[in-house]
Amino acid sequence: MVSFLEEYRFLIFTLNGVLVDHSELYELSFVTILEQYGIGPEISQRYYRSTAGTPVEERFKSLLPKRLIAKDPDLIDMLVQEYWESVTSVPNKLTNGVDELVRDLRQRAMLLFITEEEDDPEGTMLELGIYHYFSSILGPAFDERREEHICEFAKIAKLNVPRFCSQALMVSATVSDIEFATKMRIDSFGISTMVDPNLLNRAGALDTTSNVNDLLLL
Repeated sequence: MVSFLEEYRFLIFTLNGVLVDHSELYELSFVTILEQYGIGPEISQRYYRSTAGTPVEERFKSLLPKRLIAKDPDLIDMLVQEYWESVTSVPNKLTNGVDELVRDLRQRAMLLFITEEEDDPEGTMLELGIYHYFSSILGPAFDERREEHICEFAKIAKLNVPRFCSQALMVSATVSDIEFATKMRIDSFGISTMVDPNLLNRAGALDTTSNVNDLLLL
């Protein structure tokens, strides 16, 4: 892998598939629900991995037969509810080694941030005991809201947004996050726990790994 971590002052993380180890559960829940409607696990698994970062309701709409959706207008909402009930029924768990990772990064005098799609990432980090390592934890992050998060991070760093972005590295497991970083001119590092690493590279990631702890090797 490319050695470049020392070039950055700021690290921006997302949670799922990076700091929090839920990736297999999310995928399994999606695949299991669709199996009830005759969609094979190979098809749904491949689609899930290729569309990481896409809202789950859009994923269900894309794979379910249109006749089923037309027959039951509430079907998508019902499946989305079933999906979230399934994944939130399991306690949050840190990815192995993450507590040591964030402690080491702070000892290097790097500022750490979180931008996340879920509603209460602060609560998750408090629950898991690593809240105090982060200068700011913001969510939910969709579309223009995520740009607002970057502006807030820049204020904390006491820099304008372009200068902050030039000194930051985003670490994420989804294509949409990597594409966002590219748009903002933020360098990015892909974690391939939920998606093919080639897709992360094509979206603009400078490098990828299946283990976020490899950041310590950079």
